[in-house]
Amino acid sequence: MISLPQDRSRGLPALAALAAGLGFIALQMMAMSIAGGVFEYPLDDVYIHLAMAESIAAGEYGINPSEPASAASSILYPFLLAPLSGSEAQRFLPLAINFAAILAVGWFWGMALVEAGLRGGAGILFALLGPVALNVPGVGFTGMEHSLHTATALALVIGLWRFLNGGPVGWLLIAGAVLGPLLRLEGLALSLLAVAVGVLQGRVGAGGGVGAAVLLPVAAFALYLTSLGLPPLPGSVMAKVGLAAPDLGGVDRLIFGVLVNLTSLAGRLLGALSVLLALIAMILLSKGERSQGILAGVLAIAGFAHLVGGQIGWMHRYEHYIIVAQVAALLLAGSGLLAREGLVARVFALTACAMAAVAYYPTLLGLYVWNPRAIHLQQEQMGRFAQDWFKSAVLVNDLGRVAWRNPNYVFDAYGLGSPEALTERLREGGAQKGWLAPFAAQKGVRLAMIYDRWFEEGVGETWVKLAELTMENRRGALGGWEVSFYATDPAEAPVIAALLADFAPTLPAGALLVPVPVAP
Repeated sequence: MISLPQDRSRGLPALAALAAGLGFIALQMMAMSIAGGVFEYPLDDVYIHLAMAESIAAGEYGINPSEPASAASSILYPFLLAPLSGSEAQRFLPLAINFAAILAVGWFWGMALVEAGLRGGAGILFALLGPVALNVPGVGFTGMEHSLHTATALALVIGLWRFLNGGPVGWLLIAGAVLGPLLRLEGLALSLLAVAVGVLQGRVGAGGGVGAAVLLPVAAFALYLTSLGLPPLPGSVMAKVGLAAPDLGGVDRLIFGVLVNLTSLAGRLLGALSVLLALIAMILLSKGERSQGILAGVLAIAGFAHLVGGQIGWMHRYEHYIIVAQVAALLLAGSGLLAREGLVARVFALTACAMAAVAYYPTLLGLYVWNPRAIHLQQEQMGRFAQDWFKSAVLVNDLGRVAWRNPNYVFDAYGLGSPEALTERLREGGAQKGWLAPFAAQKGVRLAMIYDRWFEEGVGETWVKLAELTMENRRGALGGWEVSFYATDPAEAPVIAALLADFAPTLPAGALLVPVPVAP
């Protein structure tokens, strides 16, 4: 039987951090075993952030020198990855940061359990089950900024809870409110709601100060982007918003986003938690339990805000922060109910954990754990060919692995690293046929490596398809299983074909380069 230390501040938090950490290690070991002992991230996006970090370390902001671009999905995360730029060791910074982040998430989760009054077997159950069932290890496994965002959301919830119960505007509340939006812009809703609570509770000066600390860095970043000639929002935000239902606008787009989010089990879980917290808030406020009622109401509104303006899915990382924060708030708010009602709240929280596990683990263990192998066999091999064989400007639609540590020009057909491509894709009526060819000519690109099913309409009429990179045992979640290699100038086709023939024997087991016969 597990016994907790007498010092409650070191009991459940340490146990929850241990559960999160062991789950993360188990996922990494499983993925490495599948990938044949190779370490790799399950998303190419990690390398986009690493490439942006290289640019930041060089005093610029973009993917290519002297060409500004906001390819990262986070304001702060690329700056955290800037140390060790230019070295192979930089590649492991996302791994180290995410391991620390999931330990922090586990620790804050345990702190929330203590604050909610959980003890004994119930406390141990939630400490061990919560981080694992709520997919804390799986989100850290992505190597992205989302685990850090979840840690800040939990810190904000705990800090707000303490403030509502007579405590000061402490460092947890301030750090969670300020850092959340810098890690993910979705964090603005939760941060501003916490600021509003502080003002309405009579702490106008403190609330205003925290509000300024929340908004000013975000506004300064937007102004910095516009000073570079870029839109005020990161390219990934512009792409996701603009390319989703491009024919819709205004309210119709928001309604469409909510309906899409509710099609997934995780989206329905978020909706159910938001409704439940709203009901609990009304019950508690009617009974005069202001602190618990306000906390439940804040998390309910933040949940609805994410359903309207946020996304659900793609390795289960976008909604993670708000679902974890809502379950923690459910336990905290439930501590203000009567004994029987408080037990019901805990049962609801346990049910939410079980629903999250059902929503996340079939795809995590059956699909996403294969992604590091797939990234190794596809994007890493594209990067090797571009950097070690071709050694010149290229055009791609998966930017990160090709661009990271690449001194040569990389044009991003998707548009994150090349804003002009995104502008073309977002133009009214859609991009014109063959639209990639003028960009290739302008940038001096002689090789394109793209998914045909994404960009077949953009291929130039004179481009020559030379080969397809594919793989055996296709498992995982990629944008496509075949990467087409095109010579953008027919005169260059024999030279590039010879390089590909030289490159093919160096591919790792499982990766295949299939030549395409070229008409004379």
